[in-house]
Amino acid sequence: MRTLAAAAPLLLLVVGCGGGELPVAEAPPPVPAPPPAASSEAARADVGTEAPKPTGPCASPSACRVLAKEATDGGAKAQHLSRACDLGDGEACTEAAQALVDRPGGAKGGDLAPLLEKGCAAKTGSSCNGLGQLFHRAGDDESAETYFRIGCDTGHGVSCHNLAALIMGGYAKMDHALLERARARACAAGEKEDCEPIKATQAAAAKGGTTKSASAPAVPGATLTVESMTADGVRVENLSCKVDGLGLLGAVVVVGTVAKQKAALRACGVSAPVPVTWTITHGNVTAATADTGNAKKDACVVAALKQVHSTSDGPCAARVGLQ
Repeated sequence: MRTLAAAAPLLLLVVGCGGGELPVAEAPPPVPAPPPAASSEAARADVGTEAPKPTGPCASPSACRVLAKEATDGGAKAQHLSRACDLGDGEACTEAAQALVDRPGGAKGGDLAPLLEKGCAAKTGSSCNGLGQLFHRAGDDESAETYFRIGCDTGHGVSCHNLAALIMGGYAKMDHALLERARARACAAGEKEDCEPIKATQAAAAKGGTTKSASAPAVPGATLTVESMTADGVRVENLSCKVDGLGLLGAVVVVGTVAKQKAALRACGVSAPVPVTWTITHGNVTAATADTGNAKKDACVVAALKQVHSTSDGPCAARVGLQ
């Protein structure tokens, strides 16, 4: 089973908009042209080419970040970070895309791609990784591989890990030298899974076998199963979800949203993974359960799960704990 490391989710793509327009500032100086988009029709349809027009009174990346931090509206935060991105702050490009994802209603790939292209052009690995995820979701794995490679070359561990996952999953041509190099770089960047030898089941998957867990899914008709994954110190085991359209990197989406509740889970006294279930409807958790063996802890974990937001509706079951 090939598991995936998660950074910022960046795949929660839905139609919607949020946040009011702020006064238009003086236009920023031109930025370097982003990498050319892939020619795939599927990629164009999902990724798009038109960027949101950032506005705001800030005149420097640091000033924009101050305004973004003070913003109480997700759309305004995204606008300030977009402005910082235009002013040359590569990390702000990724953060602006994430802010668009996190605002009420989410965002489409066409909103995110221009920001991520600017960040990737500035050699920001997390932006390249986000582009790789967008193109994979669009079904253009040739472009996904290209951007994961660029991100990996910047030393971004998750990009390296996802490049290896793409190869191991059979979505990219098997290149043993590239696979070995990607895993070595991921390991050096802190992706511990890539420090371990490739298991026989993973080798079989690379030859055309399945990458799904051998264990039976807890959710009937599950379309996504993952044996284990860790994101931001939150460990998820035996994950199964019945959701559509997430693809190879779907686990990054699901685990990434749960990982945002790390502080809440710690406050509940959760350490070792405990059985939980949750169901998302229209972006919000409408039902959740936990079985810690303690009613008070169960209620606390359920409350934490109900803070999860995702654009991928459906039921999930897993064991969740802290690393």
